[in-house]
Amino acid sequence: AHFLMPPQLDWYCPNGLAGVPPNRVIPLEGDVMIGDGLALIRTPGHTVGNHSFVAHTPEGLKVTSENGVGPDCYAPEHSSIPGLKKYAKQTGMEVILNGNTLEGGLDQYISMVVEKTIAGKHPLYTDFPNMANSSELTSYWGFPGYRPTITFGDLSFGVLQRK
Repeated sequence: AHFLMPPQLDWYCPNGLAGVPPNRVIPLEGDVMIGDGLALIRTPGHTVGNHSFVAHTPEGLKVTSENGVGPDCYAPEHSSIPGLKKYAKQTGMEVILNGNTLEGGLDQYISMVVEKTIAGKHPLYTDFPNMANSSELTSYWGFPGYRPTITFGDLSFGVLQRK
């Protein structure tokens, strides 16, 4: 974050840590429990130090990540997005990366498989894992007919509380 290389400039915020005191940054080496029912799991790929949230919710374990852009990416064999199911079948891809990182595509692929395994099936949309991506794919007028199979929008399952 402090010393970006040219290929990273389009994807990272220059001076994104400006004004953040170094003693407030906690580097993580692996998985971390935040409290009862909430964890950060190491899922490298999208970025070098990428972590995903795993929360125990009334809907089961919910995983949120930036590695994929929606449930279609984690279960392309069930996607209604034109061409996605076909691409996955032709390439043998179990998951489809968001494709905006050059740093660790193989790590990202493995991390997405781990995320969907942890998430398990969504309780209502059982063809898809219980994923809620942090940058969710939605319909866009510029791409008519291109819409995700399912979306979740804003989700709320309570608030963190200090013990």
